[in-house]
Amino acid sequence: MKHAKTGGEHAGRRQCPWVKAPFEECFCRRMNSLSTEAIIYYCGGNFSECEIYRRHPAPPPGRE
Repeated sequence: MKHAKTGGEHAGRRQCPWVKAPFEECFCRRMNSLSTEAIIYYCGGNFSECEIYRRHPAPPPGRE
């Protein structure tokens, strides 16, 4: 049985590097029922497609 990955990685995908230090406009910052799908999709591994991430592509200090 495989165990869940930790450290921002799940099923081979990396979590958005900004999840732990989000910008004001980040989906995970304003978590509500309208943003849930975007949080799962963008913050959970497809952050390179996120317009917010594209404006701030560099990872926060201390994160890669």
